[in-house]
Amino acid sequence: MLDIFELGATTSDDKVTKSFFINALLDEVRTYNSISSPLNPQPKADQLLVICQLAAEYCTSKPPRFKNDKPGGGKTFRRWEAIDNLLGQVAKEVQTLGLRMLHSPRKFSSIGVNESRSYWLELVDPFHEVGFELARHFADWIKDQDAINNRTSFWDYLKRPPTVLMPEQYKVKYYPELYGEKGRLFFDGFKLVDDDSIIWSTADKRTEFSGEGWGIFVVSPDGRLFGGSHVVGEHHHSSFLGGGMVSAAGEFVVDTTGVLRFITAKSGHYTPTVDNMRRFVGKFLQVSDDTLIQPNLRKPLVYRVGDFRSNGEAATGLCREEIAAWLRERCGIAKWNDLIAVPSNPNWKPTPAPRRA
Repeated sequence: MLDIFELGATTSDDKVTKSFFINALLDEVRTYNSISSPLNPQPKADQLLVICQLAAEYCTSKPPRFKNDKPGGGKTFRRWEAIDNLLGQVAKEVQTLGLRMLHSPRKFSSIGVNESRSYWLELVDPFHEVGFELARHFADWIKDQDAINNRTSFWDYLKRPPTVLMPEQYKVKYYPELYGEKGRLFFDGFKLVDDDSIIWSTADKRTEFSGEGWGIFVVSPDGRLFGGSHVVGEHHHSSFLGGGMVSAAGEFVVDTTGVLRFITAKSGHYTPTVDNMRRFVGKFLQVSDDTLIQPNLRKPLVYRVGDFRSNGEAATGLCREEIAAWLRERCGIAKWNDLIAVPSNPNWKPTPAPRRA
């Protein structure tokens, strides 16, 4: 349940506010509060996304005056403050649902500070220019006195057309429908296949972080799995669901037979938690117990999925030699960039294959 008292208090006492965005935002919050809590979190996730979009659209429509410019900062400043509070509540709701939304500072006034990115800006931008570029310009816009005095929108401040900022090839692809099936994957036994039932592999894919042989993946709130390559400024984790929320995201290696061999929580757009990754392998039992997983990017610890399913981060971490052998034998051309940070065990020896009867 989201509390709209603070946002509602920014409207006029004797008439409905003239702001389209605030009226629409209040209505969408009321709609969210009317949704029951079914086993499928997708309806709530979709509605929270609408709320985030409207909040971002309002906070790009005009910059607020500085707090000391008018008593109490003026109506726009108070609305920005109320939206910050509302988005803090949204973040808690998303956490309660076990989901992740696009990573951005909760306070719009913090966007661009210390190089903080905003994937919300990337989402609401009709051209979906990359968040790290937009954040830099947003930080300038919010302090620009002419923009403040003239109530210039962020998009007008950018002086569209969009090619002023970046070449056309650096527009992130957002598939047009939230429920689009672009990149949809399915398990056929222990093997991943595409929507034509053809074996799917990351052997011909790549990611900017991990390189050749890796792909990116997301899982929708209702449990659909999507995968593909990562191309900076063109195809990100956010592409598959049009910026929608996810229950898990990361990078993975799928061998040429369609078997998933290695999973990590690498996603700057969604920054999945250990719980997200544990729910992922708990849901998809077709992922073999022998598959390797790094569920926490802050720690260079890798576990076998079966052990991680049962014990979480209390599972037994693998040594460098064991991971290297797995990469060499099961992952084809894929490497793992964090391998050097894993403790070595020079006494490790591979387990011999069972003797045939």
